[in-house]
Amino acid sequence: MQPPLLKHAEPGQLVSMLADWATPANPLYQDLASKLELLIQEGHLSPEELLPPERVLAAALVVSRTTVTAAYDALRSRGLVETVQGSGTWVRSRAGDSGPDPAATFFPWPNLLLPAPPKGGRSEPGVLGLRSTDVPVSPIFLDALETMTTSDWRTAVANEGYLPAGLPELRGAIARHLTGRGLPTSADELMITTGAQQAVHLVISLYLRPGRRVLLEDPTYAGTLPLLRSSKARLVPIPVDEHGMRVDRAREAMATGAPTLIYVVPTYHNPTGVLLSEQRRRDLIALASHRQVPVVENLALMDTALTKFKPPPPLGAMDRRLVISIGSLSTLFWAGLRIGWIRGDKSLLGRLKRLKANLDLGTPLIGQFIAARALERAADASLHRTQQLSGNYHHLATLLRSQIPEWSWTEPAGGASLWARIPFGSATEYVQLAARHEVALLPGPMFSPSGGHDDHLRIPFVLDETSLTEAVGRLKVAWIDYVQRAPDRAPPLQVPRPA
Repeated sequence: MQPPLLKHAEPGQLVSMLADWATPANPLYQDLASKLELLIQEGHLSPEELLPPERVLAAALVVSRTTVTAAYDALRSRGLVETVQGSGTWVRSRAGDSGPDPAATFFPWPNLLLPAPPKGGRSEPGVLGLRSTDVPVSPIFLDALETMTTSDWRTAVANEGYLPAGLPELRGAIARHLTGRGLPTSADELMITTGAQQAVHLVISLYLRPGRRVLLEDPTYAGTLPLLRSSKARLVPIPVDEHGMRVDRAREAMATGAPTLIYVVPTYHNPTGVLLSEQRRRDLIALASHRQVPVVENLALMDTALTKFKPPPPLGAMDRRLVISIGSLSTLFWAGLRIGWIRGDKSLLGRLKRLKANLDLGTPLIGQFIAARALERAADASLHRTQQLSGNYHHLATLLRSQIPEWSWTEPAGGASLWARIPFGSATEYVQLAARHEVALLPGPMFSPSGGHDDHLRIPFVLDETSLTEAVGRLKVAWIDYVQRAPDRAPPLQVPRPA
């Protein structure tokens, strides 16, 4: 008899959680069973969670149904799943299980959570990672580390270590940096967080409750979606075009009732790279002001311009009371620094500081101290990063136009990724084939609150040119493979056969 099901495992999310599941050394069904077992053992698949039907998962993974059947058989033999004819296959409950784990809310980068493959476990040169937009460490940051003296380190550790608002020197340095970017800011309007991800989490925790509405772009940054979904808020997706969020559609969505929050990435949107136009910024602020709805703007990619066009001022410069600005130093300096910030009304910051103090008592001070030193050369770091990303983008775009001319995209104004549209088929399916050609990337639905955009891929351009050249070569071979598997859907002569 089928148990009461707590939830269904969505095929697209499960496929992404499986990540790089296939290896050259083993039969596919063995690799699939092993990876599903790991997801079950580590709680990413909850007890009594219904797995996708064999036919559905096989299509999503671009494998035969026999492969999935054999993998499910192996899991049954290990006592991990149960199957009832006509009812499906679900994860078995085991002694000590206490139901679904709230921490198991879908995380878009499972490769960060699961054990890395052993060295030598993959054929060289190994998988090329195009899932993340994390840029290489900046030489400006390395220079800042080298300038630190014994006296500096003693000063850094002289504080007791618990500063929920953040190191005053760093808040002052970030305030000056933001002011130079058109967002006038004082140190007491800032608090430091452990990355922009924590900043978003704190704001969501303060404002959102089950059933409350939040307006956000579709697509949007993948890391924000699990945070919003875990709050059980009602997500109201708003389309994005070449000028950013469609504010007219946001106005239509608000006609039936004001949301609790508006979340937007206005300056170099992730994943599309577009820039919210100045007129739309004014329209959005006017709309939010009319309904008194707080606006959260994520400025994490603010320092990644790809053109000489100066972006309009951040939304926070247009309304200091309603707008909550969030950002980080990851793109400017190094993702491992884990320094983020929130700029907002002082009374709001007081409430957020109490929330943060309950979480971690304050972001580690050593990193904050180094960040304050590195920000003394913020202009140099910004110039270096924009030149690096601009060169990488043009290299990637040239490769794609020559090797996979069927793909299309809107020229990004900034950011670290290209939002490419495939002419037919499913990006989720294609990503599976790409992984077997040892290049890992994310399909459009990973960035969509509505689960759409399965005709798009996000392709970061953060790797060096040699790696990007190799990655595009593998993507081309995977695309040819995909086209040949679906001749009924593919336009004729889309991709030339390899020599």
